[in-house]
Amino acid sequence: MAELSNPDNPVLGCHLSNHSQPHVFSEDGCGLETGPLPFPLGEMSGHFSTKVDATLSLMMRIVQKMKLTKHKAWFMNKKLSLDMEETLKMVRVRCWNGHLLAIPGPRLYRALSSILLEFDQSINEIDQLLKAAKFKDPNLFRPWDTLMILAGFLKMYHIEPNRHVSEHIGLPYMTEDVQQMRVTSSQYQEMWQQILDTLSGGLVKYSTLVVVLCGGEQTQVCYGCSRKVNVSEVIRTEQLTGTEVVEDEKPFLMFGLVRASFCGKAVCSNRRKEILVTYVKFGMLYARMFCESILYTCGYCAMPGGGGSKGHRCSKCLTKVYCGDECRNKDWGVHKLVCKEGEVKRKRKGGQQERKKDGMEWYVKEMFESMNMRERKH
Repeated sequence: MAELSNPDNPVLGCHLSNHSQPHVFSEDGCGLETGPLPFPLGEMSGHFSTKVDATLSLMMRIVQKMKLTKHKAWFMNKKLSLDMEETLKMVRVRCWNGHLLAIPGPRLYRALSSILLEFDQSINEIDQLLKAAKFKDPNLFRPWDTLMILAGFLKMYHIEPNRHVSEHIGLPYMTEDVQQMRVTSSQYQEMWQQILDTLSGGLVKYSTLVVVLCGGEQTQVCYGCSRKVNVSEVIRTEQLTGTEVVEDEKPFLMFGLVRASFCGKAVCSNRRKEILVTYVKFGMLYARMFCESILYTCGYCAMPGGGGSKGHRCSKCLTKVYCGDECRNKDWGVHKLVCKEGEVKRKRKGGQQERKKDGMEWYVKEMFESMNMRERKH
């Protein structure tokens, strides 16, 4: 315990040491109950079923480390810290239940993304308090900033199903500059895994994580002045409001749905508003394309047809939608048991396009209001 309490020791302890059995939701969903999970815990097996589960476990271990080392982030506001700790535990329980209820693949990804929508409220409030106090962590490992990077990947995961579907359908034309700025689904997944691999043995120097997020090269070109700089900080794009007072600072990387580096000079940093606007535009584009694809989501693989294809319905019952022949053939062994010609008469209601448009606009508005509401309050 003495070694774990040493802030210069990068080793992380096991946060499950005080829990004899994991908790899951009861069958009626109204409470928690203890009992064995139908899959091994990653802490025991060394293999986590998803990156979400691995990230939540790692964040809980870092929180435990900050508590033991009396880190300022833990003692800045004890109530918020306890809320953060309990929220991480509860979100992980919900993720375990997501594994029990959803089929691995797109359905599970969407279930987990909805769970992660509001997980970071206490984390963001603590971060705002630290910024207001102008706290700079002298520790090379910077556990709080490491926690913020991990929280950023979980926050982006809420939008990941939309981005993944949009790329599968086919994104509209965009300029080369915008393409270079955009973080693709595969890039996001790869960097996330690299961060988890880097932290698998415990905390590492914060600068090591910065290099990973920069794509392996710390030297980047400033978005504002095109000067080469060595990036030393990371800012989560979705945390910005565009109203911050900009002063000279260290070279930093803005990371989220888009990625851009800045030299830190105020004259260049003022242009990060442009990155924030691009971030919002991409998020709205992904949301719109996802909404438009819902009616054509394959009943077997849960993905829409690629290349703009709207798929096709079962020619017999006219109710089941497939993205293509391959999924239709794979599903026929089960679908034929319930497929009956003329069983359901499909109805078309007037104003369908207007309702789709209104629903899509509501979804996009609600999603981005929920993402940025807390940041605007500060």
